[in-house]
Amino acid sequence: VLLSVGVLALCICTVALQSPSGTSWMTLSFLASSDGEAAEYSRLHSLAEVLGVFTFILVMGPMVLNGALKFLIEKFDRVALSVDVHMERIRFSLCSRSFTIHGLQVDNPSGGNWKSEWLLKADSVEVTFQLGLLIKSLGAKCELERLCVNNLIINYELESITSNNIQPIVDFLEGVKLDQSSRKIRTKKLVEY
Repeated sequence: VLLSVGVLALCICTVALQSPSGTSWMTLSFLASSDGEAAEYSRLHSLAEVLGVFTFILVMGPMVLNGALKFLIEKFDRVALSVDVHMERIRFSLCSRSFTIHGLQVDNPSGGNWKSEWLLKADSVEVTFQLGLLIKSLGAKCELERLCVNNLIINYELESITSNNIQPIVDFLEGVKLDQSSRKIRTKKLVEY
């Protein structure tokens, strides 16, 4: 739909650059009888070009941004969470300070004998955040105003009495590592509760 609107906006700007006789304003600027008329046609042409490009960016920008966000999340999911994250699509809105992820799936941690392939599934996750604080802290702090999750399914699996499929993710976020005798040691604190 957005692609259609963007193409339509470019078509409207192209039509706007046509004179009633069918020649373009650019052509008319060279055929004009005086320098004043040529300058006027040139200004109209430049204005129509700027409006066309602005409309195209306004319509296509969110589509490109949403695709880039989806790519980055799915590319760096293991770096941030130590598990793969999949989604159908993401919609980011700067005006409403929110993003919505549709078809979210978080896979189980590798290395376990899990019955299910995934840890978490949700039809949609909508997050509204405090934009001012995010900008002011240069991305170091983010305060959520609203979190709405639809049709959330969590597969909590116990591999043994002391091992489950959520703990490896929590350990990764808290910077917990195993030493040579398989004891947990905390190396750094990444997440504050």
